[in-house]
Amino acid sequence: MSRTLKALVIGGIFIVLGLLTFLVGYYFNSYRLDNIFEYEVEEKDPLSLKSYDALYPDSITMISIMTKRMPVTIESHDEGYIRLAYYENQDQSFEITESNGKLYLKKIDLGFFEENVSSNLRSLLIKNKEDNGVTIYIPSSYMGELLISTTLRDISVVNPLAFSKIKKIDFKNSYADINMNSVSGNILNLKNTGGRIDCSDIDFNDITVISTNADVRLDYLSSDKTEFLINKSSVEATNIISDEIRIESVSSQVRIGISAYSVQYSVEIEKSEKSEINLGQNIVDTLDKKIYIKAADSNIKVAFSLD
Repeated sequence: MSRTLKALVIGGIFIVLGLLTFLVGYYFNSYRLDNIFEYEVEEKDPLSLKSYDALYPDSITMISIMTKRMPVTIESHDEGYIRLAYYENQDQSFEITESNGKLYLKKIDLGFFEENVSSNLRSLLIKNKEDNGVTIYIPSSYMGELLISTTLRDISVVNPLAFSKIKKIDFKNSYADINMNSVSGNILNLKNTGGRIDCSDIDFNDITVISTNADVRLDYLSSDKTEFLINKSSVEATNIISDEIRIESVSSQVRIGISAYSVQYSVEIEKSEKSEINLGQNIVDTLDKKIYIKAADSNIKVAFSLD
């Protein structure tokens, strides 16, 4: 390719990028040309804070929250009520249902283009926007299930020791963070794509962490069984106490620190030629505690703090 042709191709790319920037700014500036690169949004219908209290809080066994592009915050309290606090206007509304011990909050879609193109661009480009999050107020004695799914915004459990006997926590989000500490219960599932999982002092019977293009940081994690399903991610988990640890990793960096002696575990490893695993293998099959590692193009290190 000649220098002239290269220059024309590069120039064409910059022209396309400039035109795209112009069109995005023009759209988000309500089709006005002034301050077009500031991506300002004219609030024609401001968001207003609303709330919903569960009619039968003592009978609620599952809370399900499904949103897009908004943070979800969980706050525990010592009272008996369950409350959903959220923001609404004509472009952001929710469907709330309560039946058979299950409480659902779901954001109502606005159509394919608005949900998947326009609103996503707004969330990425407009940082100083009005708070539009969902806050869930739940008794610390709650023993049911808590299921939350959102995108581009964080899921956070604000209070340490928020729950001690919760049956199940299932958090899923993309391009944002999952934050929690000092929580215990039966089942914990954390799934993140393109963001970060940051948890500490977690005690559950069964823990599953699923990450894709994510950064995972765990400290002081206790469980009967812990499973890591890792794809193109960085994982650092320290002070782990678990009888069974399963790691399936693809194109990732994984560092696991176990609070135990290595001779307490039997180890099974399956790996590709491009994978590197740093772990002293114990082939005694009769041991109760087990580690299983399946690695493809990954670097995995497992250390035992008591050795």
